[in-house]
Amino acid sequence: MKSRASRFASPFVGPAPLSALTAGPGSRLGIASLALGLVLTCCAPPTVVPGPAAVSQRQAQAQAQAQAQAQAQDPIRTNPSLTPAHERNVDQVRRLLYTAQGQFDLGNFEAARTTYQNVLAIDPSNQRARQGIRNAQNAIYNSTKTR
Repeated sequence: MKSRASRFASPFVGPAPLSALTAGPGSRLGIASLALGLVLTCCAPPTVVPGPAAVSQRQAQAQAQAQAQAQAQDPIRTNPSLTPAHERNVDQVRRLLYTAQGQFDLGNFEAARTTYQNVLAIDPSNQRARQGIRNAQNAIYNSTKTR
């Protein structure tokens, strides 16, 4: 049977490191630090130098990133008023308009008018809300007129 030292023989390991491997159980820290030292110094892979393909790929990525930044700053391509707060308001207005239309369809004209007014509180220039208020007021007037 091979000795423990001969099983770990390699061109990178000389006789001094092998003696640490055959040491008693009290020197585990020495063995671990020796093994780590061997791995980090002797067995490290060679330094990789990027070839022309890698360099051109990096240049293409940098160019694409610069182009995307230029497009993001172009006010014609991207609307500068589209802030996260504006997007939240758009979603809230859309939900309120759907709610108001549903209330109107169910005949709850007062609630529909109130919901349309809530839309105008968020977006004062919303034409659907203005038309909805007019429709709700006409429906209220017609329902009280026929009674």
